[in-house]
Amino acid sequence: KRTSVVATTSQSITEAEFENEVRKRQWIWDKFAQEVTEGDPVWKYLNRRIPGLTTIPSNIRYQPNAQYWEKIDGKMQMTGEHPAMLVRGMDAQGRCVQLHTTYLTFDGQKANVEHPKKTKTSIGSCSFCLRLTPMGEDGVLGLTEGIENGVKAEMIFGHPVWPCHSNTVLANFEIPEIYLATITKLIIYADNDGWRQRP
Repeated sequence: KRTSVVATTSQSITEAEFENEVRKRQWIWDKFAQEVTEGDPVWKYLNRRIPGLTTIPSNIRYQPNAQYWEKIDGKMQMTGEHPAMLVRGMDAQGRCVQLHTTYLTFDGQKANVEHPKKTKTSIGSCSFCLRLTPMGEDGVLGLTEGIENGVKAEMIFGHPVWPCHSNTVLANFEIPEIYLATITKLIIYADNDGWRQRP
């Protein structure tokens, strides 16, 4: 039985702290994440990035007033609210361990902030994915890094493609427990951005 989770900050959190953070992230999702509708900022952003897109994956949501925080003079301060695209990151046990936020403008551009794409502070789960759509009956699943790449691959190939946010998280991917008996094929859609050896 796990008693602690090692976070990327080199600190440890207890099981109770881990579960509390999971509840907080799920609460944000349940309270603020709205379904994407035609013409809203997320719909405009994705259609701008992916011409021909007709269906928005069910796990991509719209958050009308996402707070943007940044460090100023050594302290975290909220500098504004923006419409945002919100995607939930799930671990192999189906827990919401991460939230990925893309800050937008109302006309579907990336917001003019230093980091328009952010994730929550790690709570130590090194394996999660942004499950855009549920896996189909044929058991075929694709994996990639970026959200837009995942949406485009789903549109082209017709099966679920789950972004894993980064190549490090992708390398740690675990098949979700509910799909262990039904997955038939796993396809990696690599980003065409070169390769470099880790130092």
